Amino acid sequence: MVNSESSSSHDIWTFKDVKKSSVLEYVTPYKICVVVLINEMCALKSKNRESIPTRRILFRADKKPIYRRDFCMLMLKLIQSPDMDFTELVKLLESGKYQIQPELIENFKIKVEELLERDVGCSPDVLTNVERLPHNELNGYELINRSSKIGLFLRRVQLFFEKLSFSQMVAIYKAYQSYILSRKRPARESKDLSDSEDLEETKENRPFRRKSVEEMELSSICADTSLSMRLSPNEASQISELVGAQPPVGLWSRRQAELFMAQQAKHLMEDPKSALPPPELQNKLKDVIRTNPEQAEAHFLSYLNCLRVKEYCGAVDSLFHYFDRKVPSSFEDDAVRCKGLRYAALNLAILQAHFNKKNEALCALTEAITLAHEANDNVCLQHAQAWLYKLQADDRDILIQRSISKCEELNLNYLSSFGLQTLAEYAAKKGDSPSHVFEMLSRSDVINMQYSQMDLLLTSLGMFVALWSMYGRSDLAALAAQQLLHLDPIEKCQTLTHGDSLILAVTCLVNYFANQGEYGIGWALVDHGRQRAPDSKWWLWAENVLYFIESLHKGQWQHAHLAVNQLSTVDKQESLLRLSELLLMKGDRQGALSYSTAVLKEPYSNPVTYIRALHLSAKAHPKGAVTKLACALELANYHYIDYWKALITLEIANIQVDMGLGFQALKLVDKTLLDVLCHGCFFDTSDALFLYAECKVITANSANRFSVIHEAIRILDRAATLAKHVENYCKVKKIVYLQAILCNNVGLTAERNKYAYEFRILDEQYPTTTDSPLHSIQ
Repeated sequence: MVNSESSSSHDIWTFKDVKKSSVLEYVTPYKICVVVLINEMCALKSKNRESIPTRRILFRADKKPIYRRDFCMLMLKLIQSPDMDFTELVKLLESGKYQIQPELIENFKIKVEELLERDVGCSPDVLTNVERLPHNELNGYELINRSSKIGLFLRRVQLFFEKLSFSQMVAIYKAYQSYILSRKRPARESKDLSDSEDLEETKENRPFRRKSVEEMELSSICADTSLSMRLSPNEASQISELVGAQPPVGLWSRRQAELFMAQQAKHLMEDPKSALPPPELQNKLKDVIRTNPEQAEAHFLSYLNCLRVKEYCGAVDSLFHYFDRKVPSSFEDDAVRCKGLRYAALNLAILQAHFNKKNEALCALTEAITLAHEANDNVCLQHAQAWLYKLQADDRDILIQRSISKCEELNLNYLSSFGLQTLAEYAAKKGDSPSHVFEMLSRSDVINMQYSQMDLLLTSLGMFVALWSMYGRSDLAALAAQQLLHLDPIEKCQTLTHGDSLILAVTCLVNYFANQGEYGIGWALVDHGRQRAPDSKWWLWAENVLYFIESLHKGQWQHAHLAVNQLSTVDKQESLLRLSELLLMKGDRQGALSYSTAVLKEPYSNPVTYIRALHLSAKAHPKGAVTKLACALELANYHYIDYWKALITLEIANIQVDMGLGFQALKLVDKTLLDVLCHGCFFDTSDALFLYAECKVITANSANRFSVIHEAIRILDRAATLAKHVENYCKVKKIVYLQAILCNNVGLTAERNKYAYEFRILDEQYPTTTDSPLHSIQ
């Protein structure tokens, strides 16, 4: 691979192609180390090894092909990569990723230390050998060819080295000292400088004690050279850039920077986990900008990196820097200049919307729309309109429909599909029929499959999960979530599976298994999701909801309260609802009413949240319960939320039982029990079966009382099994207590004793406290 001929015309370099301004940009300490490594490899293969007595070399070189191949791959890596620090270079050589001779690494380290001990004159000794290496390929340097990548690299180094002035040579040597000593600096800085023994140096350590980069000044460079020469301003600035207050950084060529930024941008948009960590990526971008100030794209990548960690000030600053460099100047064509300005305003609006600053986003969006109208730029207008109906609450359906029709005319398929998904979401919250909502999502799926828009396809599946969950079809929601998760490896698509769609799917499954009492599976799913999307805050939501459900079912009130407090950091309304539910279970009706009322006073955003608040408020305040339940039932009917309609109906039936209206309650339970059994969690199903058995006993007449009670006991057995599955032993005790009473009423002595003994065992294992629901049983 190294010996392959290069056909690129820009790889043929001559002396006249070298510009003086770029000399110090190419002859760097890193490239000197790469040249040393090539020299040592050639010396290891050379027949005349006796001419180098100061180094330990292998007299019988190993000629395994894997060593030559891996050395060639290593050199491609080092030549094509940007400058790395010396510690990183040594780690790469010793990592074992490339199989190279151990003697080569040892000789390389020895040579590097030798150059450090010598003076400025060592640099010509190393770099002048570069000129003769490609010429001696028949004399033992068979690894190097003039037209190979190594040969071209060495040629460039030699050409640039020939153009160095003496002052630049001194700057290079000082930078090389700092570059090598940077590996030893952390250990030296960790010592206590106040200790006199640590300040003394022996002769053995004296060669390694150089002035660090922070200690160097321009005057000290002139003093070390023992020459009283006067530097020109250009040369002084070049030297200060290399040995100034900043430590040496990686030098990036334009193509290296473009490749790096393209790769990282792709990772950030598709799979943030595979991108560099935010601090490391930011440091790399600083190096890119320092060595390539004209790379405006580095500022935009910095903007994406700041969005990744919710850094508002850094994101705004990076975005401004990007468009300051990308927007054409005043002498450019007006159309070109206006295009840059309107897209700058559009991106600023997107940034403000990302941080939920709607007023600022609408102002920037208005400016973008005005500039797009002036230039008659329909594409920019459609992108602006897509964000306008996301930010604006009034007439959203009209704006979305207009946007969809216009995008179809302009063949903006991505925006068409996105508009259909947004319209489906709006229609579901508005109260349209599920058939109409899913029909719009199906149209979006057709566009996505037709134009291979896999990210929007995954978003559509995520919306299926959310909609089925809202309508109360838990099994269908879990099925859609599994389909989304299995689509990722099948389609080889990583676009949004590490984003909102994955989070929604895994969170839905966590909630599903938690409600079924499979807490172990739920925790395993949370850990799996956190590994795939570690930067998301919604894993805290899923974790605390799971912890709350488990603690609530087990009667661990303190743990449940802790989960509610942690949940409030990510979802205030959900934490209030869960706290109201907890207080209601503990018997604190007044506290439960206050928290559920606080949710009702919030702006209306989600019908399910409002229905849940009304339901809890009715359970906490029995006097006005019927009115609140009727309102919640009407809202559930309007939005086709069948599951919550069934739960509200069961609560109305429970109130009728308390009022002595057993037959009316039984009719309501018969009407809604099937929906709860099909789509309800084990906790709600157990409550529904308990209420059904209670209604059956109340409405039984004297003729068939024995058979009805016997059937009720059997139903209660099923309810107890479900309660045991979710580990709600407080409810199990309540069910067993009722079974013992029923058996006593009909004279089933053996069964009564069995249930009484079971109640005693449960009460010993899980004693009843004053705040337990069982405490109120008479």
